[in-house]
Amino acid sequence: GDAAPERLTVSARRSLRGAPVGAANLSTWSEELLVTLHRKVWLMSHLGTTEVCSGRAAADVIAGYPMGYEDIATLPLLIGEAGGRVTDLEGNDVLTGTGHVLATNGHVHDEMLDLLRGLPYGMREMPPD
Repeated sequence: GDAAPERLTVSARRSLRGAPVGAANLSTWSEELLVTLHRKVWLMSHLGTTEVCSGRAAADVIAGYPMGYEDIATLPLLIGEAGGRVTDLEGNDVLTGTGHVLATNGHVHDEMLDLLRGLPYGMREMPPD
């Protein structure tokens, strides 16, 4: 519209319990990952990194089928400019990591990494086309 642009900012939420969390590629997630997160957060497949940037989600998890570099290359800039943090699911640089993504408001990032530690991210076999 005609309104001046507004800077997006992440949420101030500091607790994961019941937090809205985006979930991408759910059909390829391991059962352990799905159950662990489902017990702690409010998983919603329609939320994503845009909702993290705008404060509508505390985090976004992209797991299961790994993403390509071209899919995640912009995330450090977008999430970082909004005040958040992005890594792979092990806490490493997302651009050189596993192709899995954890984007958060920054406040819950370490708690999410602790929750994810040691969990398998994807199913052993990919579903047929």
